[in-house]
Amino acid sequence: MTWINGRHVGKKADHRGLMNACRRLGAVLVLGPGDKNHDTQVHCQW
Repeated sequence: MTWINGRHVGKKADHRGLMNACRRLGAVLVLGPGDKNHDTQVHCQW
């Protein structure tokens, strides 16, 4: 995902909230800003 509630990831979007929600929903892999090649996107894998 590159956009959250109309804001681009990396530009004050709530990427941490989305990443935590993915984990709570059982995602086996969650990557986002701070992870290599994910400065502007969130990756949730089930």
